[in-house]
Amino acid sequence: MRICQFKSEKGMTLVELLAALALFGLIVALSSGVIVQLMGSEQKTSASISVKQEANVVMSDLRSQFYTKDTNKICLPPDTPLKVAEAQIINGVEKQMDSDGCVNDVDQQEPIEMNLTFSDTASKQEIELQTSWAGRKEHVLLLSSIDNCKDNDNNGCEDDNEEDDSDDFEKFPCIINGSISTNKKVKLMKGRCPEDTYIITGALTANNSFSLQHDGVILKIGGSATFHQEVEIAKNTQLIVGGAAQFNQRIKLKKESLIDIKGSATFQEINLHKGAKIIVNNKPYEP
Repeated sequence: MRICQFKSEKGMTLVELLAALALFGLIVALSSGVIVQLMGSEQKTSASISVKQEANVVMSDLRSQFYTKDTNKICLPPDTPLKVAEAQIINGVEKQMDSDGCVNDVDQQEPIEMNLTFSDTASKQEIELQTSWAGRKEHVLLLSSIDNCKDNDNNGCEDDNEEDDSDDFEKFPCIINGSISTNKKVKLMKGRCPEDTYIITGALTANNSFSLQHDGVILKIGGSATFHQEVEIAKNTQLIVGGAAQFNQRIKLKKESLIDIKGSATFQEINLHKGAKIIVNNKPYEP
């Protein structure tokens, strides 16, 4: 019997080996390019987010200066890494930003519009932000007393009889465009404004006692707030201050009430009931 055995000893030729190596090198090169491109894109996105966050911080600082400083000059924070590449500023008339990053001769009684292009030399990123702020023009209220319980069937008015028969209280509009200084006592009532919300676009200076009198009332202040006398915040009410706040007398916060201050805050005496909260700079305040 004849047995046929086939055995192939043929291997890879040099040409085939070189071709395989060349193909492998091409794949590695293409993959490396994609990986490097993805890493560069991620770094660029991260840098863009950082620049945007820093630009928002700068804008917030400028806004705080506009509403709280008593000078006619607002400047970029000295520790910011950002530069202003382009600036368009309208404050009654067009203003210029000098080489030190300051705007001079600011009229804080008039609104201001700012369109700033920030640049970061380290990351070579640019971002444009546009905003406007209401002026600090004051509106002094010198009005007669009001009937708190009119058309409200006397609901929630059992604590307000003194206001019915007194000229010591000021009527408070639902919306005040600009800043306001009050000389009489103020009690903000529900059932008078849409969603029981009072709005002041500028700053508030309260020279007499101030209270959010009824459950569910909200007061939003765009600028800073200064309270020279006692402040009372009723149950489930909210006081929101866009800038700094100063309380020179005692403040009382009833159950589930809230004071939210976006800037800095100073307090003299706090009476805090169960569930009431004070937030300063987005952090809970511990008396």
